[in-house]
Amino acid sequence: MLHKTQGIVLGYIKYRETSVIVNVFTEAWGLQGYLVQGVRTKKPRYSIALFQPLTLLDMVVYHKKQGGLQRVAEVKCHRPNSHILGNLKKAAMAIFLAEFLGKVVREEERNDHLFNFLWQSVVKLDEQTMQYDLFHLRFLLQLSHYLGFGIGTAEDIYTQLRRSGQYKAVTQEAMTGINGLLQGYVPMDKRLRRQVTDAVIKFYQIHIDSLDTLKSLKVLQEIN
Repeated sequence: MLHKTQGIVLGYIKYRETSVIVNVFTEAWGLQGYLVQGVRTKKPRYSIALFQPLTLLDMVVYHKKQGGLQRVAEVKCHRPNSHILGNLKKAAMAIFLAEFLGKVVREEERNDHLFNFLWQSVVKLDEQTMQYDLFHLRFLLQLSHYLGFGIGTAEDIYTQLRRSGQYKAVTQEAMTGINGLLQGYVPMDKRLRRQVTDAVIKFYQIHIDSLDTLKSLKVLQEIN
């Protein structure tokens, strides 16, 4: 049976000679993997650009209740992320956030609150024209609430990291920066952004075992 759903691309891997398996967080069923055939050919049915990180999709799919790899009947871009693709800093953020989400989101069931947050965040990143250098940090702080271990203050991070034995994981300067982010926008230089990012990621790693090395983090920190 065919079903319609919207989805947010988290990434893809090559499959055999001409196909890809796309990791998508869908509105209808949460995280799903879709086989898309014939993408890597001279005359593909779908452009590989459709499956770039954080692309917003309208999909018609075959869905098996028992799970496993699903299949796509039709797929199109809901709205192009023109300002993400055309901006090096935003593109680096999109790649980082998609990789991060691919490691921390494991729900294979409908979650409207999380889906709406992710969808609206992608739109906001695309549309924001000023003060987006800290977008990924605000996103991670907000995302924690949808995953069940919400960060209310910098002290939450400090206390839990100390309990896990990471006594030097958060500097006082980073704590001030985190609290500033939680209250609104606060200017940060590149050094402080790195400190805050490292502290927040370590906090996530306490709660999510699958969050290991993030390949895109180094690129983001070099560009932003």
